[in-house]
Amino acid sequence: NYDYKDRYLFEANFRYDGTSRFIKRNRWAFFPSFSAGWRISEESFMAGARNAINQLKLRTSWGKLGNQNIGSSYYPFTETLAVGSISMADKIYQLVTLNTMANPDLRWEETTMTGSGIDAVLFKRFSVTADWYKKNTDGILLTLNTSQLIGLNSPYQNAAKVRNTGWEISSRYDNQWGDFKLGVGLNLSDVKNEIIDMKGQTSGSLLRQQEGYAVNSIYGYIADGLYQSQDEIDEGPTQFGTLHPGDIKYKDLAGAFDENGNAIPDGIINDDDKTIIGSTIPRYTYGLNLDFGWKGFRLGAFLQGVGKVDGYLNSHYVIPAVNSSAIKTWQLDYWTEENRDATFPRVSITSANNSQNSNFWMKSAAYVRLKNIQIGYALPKNLLKKIGISDLYLYVNGQNLFTGTDFWQGYDPEVAYDAGAADGVTLGGAAYYPQVKVYSFGIDVKLR
Repeated sequence: NYDYKDRYLFEANFRYDGTSRFIKRNRWAFFPSFSAGWRISEESFMAGARNAINQLKLRTSWGKLGNQNIGSSYYPFTETLAVGSISMADKIYQLVTLNTMANPDLRWEETTMTGSGIDAVLFKRFSVTADWYKKNTDGILLTLNTSQLIGLNSPYQNAAKVRNTGWEISSRYDNQWGDFKLGVGLNLSDVKNEIIDMKGQTSGSLLRQQEGYAVNSIYGYIADGLYQSQDEIDEGPTQFGTLHPGDIKYKDLAGAFDENGNAIPDGIINDDDKTIIGSTIPRYTYGLNLDFGWKGFRLGAFLQGVGKVDGYLNSHYVIPAVNSSAIKTWQLDYWTEENRDATFPRVSITSANNSQNSNFWMKSAAYVRLKNIQIGYALPKNLLKKIGISDLYLYVNGQNLFTGTDFWQGYDPEVAYDAGAADGVTLGGAAYYPQVKVYSFGIDVKLR
């Protein structure tokens, strides 16, 4: 660390990390980081503005860190042998097999981050911190598809690059007018996540890893409403199973292209018609803190939320009575001959068409939630002296009292997706108990 006249700041860090997960020549790696700051408010030319600008600091940084975690494989550079047996002609033969390829060229996954920021305090009441950053992760450790002719499972590779670019801003205002106190805090961030390189490959059926898109993008068909008649089905593309009026219609995206670059449908809905339909990574995250005080009364509230993010519930969670679940009122708006303008397709437990991954089951998972609110009153101390009490504070508290969202009713948009769901990947908290509202009452007492 170096500090000159409390104005010019410099810091350097040097890491040399080693791991037994890589062979000797790749075991150790050097990870430096540097940062610098300039406290402009301490300069002589800022003397006349110090009543308004109490603190002003510019800073910038660059650094690199490594990652060596590869699932449960401790030594992926030299795969272990599997011991087993096989029964043939009433005899048992012992077997020793190699099931997964080894990769001796594995090295550290490296994340390089560059950022700049500003810190300021104005009029002794208002503070603000703003940051911009770019984070590049190179050599991400994962498995890619290999030819089945090899006969072995794919090895880990340093195979992908991901970039995160974003900004963050937080501010706080505190003031007091006589017996009235006010405090307001706000934070807002924006991040754009993108896979830069995956060696031209893709992975994932519902959650997709694909170059040019965010990690864990949602992949599926684009729904084009519901079929209303058998004639409409006969004129449409070939889809999945036997179609009936009330089934989901999908857009035919694959096929040749005309001279203007527009797709010419090929009349068949298959994997070639799938595309990226959404993102599970929120673009915006925000929060708001409010603090009020007047004499003995206090009010505190905290709101938080996310914006521009998608959630997915497949038909197993939306169609009524599936998985023996209780029927919700909004699920009753399904297609029938008498209800053609329905929200959901016809009810069927055999349809292979309606359970396909598509944006029909996807909704915005953006939300704003009142996470906590507390109202309290501190009794005047002069009234407490007679009974030997120093402080007595009464309060009422509520958690998760309000949630504003367009996500599926009854499901929590805040819970992360569960990649281990038995029926594929389930997003938006379908496999979790939703958050509950909590009301509480309390008394804080301090005796002399």
